[in-house]
Amino acid sequence: MDHGGHLCVMASEENEDVLHIPDDYPKGRYVLLFDPLDGSSNIDANVTIGTIFSIYRRVRIQEKGRLPIALSRDINK
Repeated sequence: MDHGGHLCVMASEENEDVLHIPDDYPKGRYVLLFDPLDGSSNIDANVTIGTIFSIYRRVRIQEKGRLPIALSRDINK
């Protein structure tokens, strides 16, 4: 997901901080938020697993890693 040039930042409940797009790759216009359902510990239990995800269009360009700013609208535009 981080190599295609579509995302500017990613975040997951599984990670304490946002997931930055590596500097070697282009940054896109979208924010990806995702959370695995039931976690990977249930894979061996033969139960339904999946992922909840949301994709948002970046509203503001900001410095690296400021997820709330990427999703907020600039009222001073």
